[in-house]
Amino acid sequence: MRAASMPPPLESNVRAAPDRLRRFVDARYDQLWRVVRRLGIAEDRVEDVVQEVLIVVSRRLGDIPDGSEWPFAFGTARRLASDARRRARRAPALESVDATHELVDPKTTEGSAPHDDRRLLDRLLDRLSEDHREVIVLVELEGLTMAEAGSLLAVPMGTIASRLRRAKARLEELAAELLAPQPQGTNP
Repeated sequence: MRAASMPPPLESNVRAAPDRLRRFVDARYDQLWRVVRRLGIAEDRVEDVVQEVLIVVSRRLGDIPDGSEWPFAFGTARRLASDARRRARRAPALESVDATHELVDPKTTEGSAPHDDRRLLDRLLDRLSEDHREVIVLVELEGLTMAEAGSLLAVPMGTIASRLRRAKARLEELAAELLAPQPQGTNP
């Protein structure tokens, strides 16, 4: 007879893991995809990064306390996104014909496709610091409370409030730059 304090046999953990992982994926996949995308991963790479996150989660599921899957997955996504942005900055600049790298004129967004609006948002987010970007993504785009964002980022709520205030101010500055009239040639 086993003592009550002994953990269940490994095979019962392994059998439970696929169900637990499936529940996590069903509940959080869309949010994970959006967060990875908004943390600066190019749209054509998001699926790969999300899969990397899920592989890490599945490998570590036995170490993750029940109910802590999302914070663990977010932390993993955050690290992978940061690594990817760092690699992209170090890589030689390549000419790209990808339209997602061109700014959309915000004055023409009335009636514009949502895809154009997303490209503009991506460009604005790309110009924020990592700390500001994360807070904007979590609070403004994902609708988390400041307390929830603070918990995920492991920083006090006052820091979240300060970062959010500065991030919003920076986004306003960037938007104003885009909306400012551009100097035209000296044609009469």
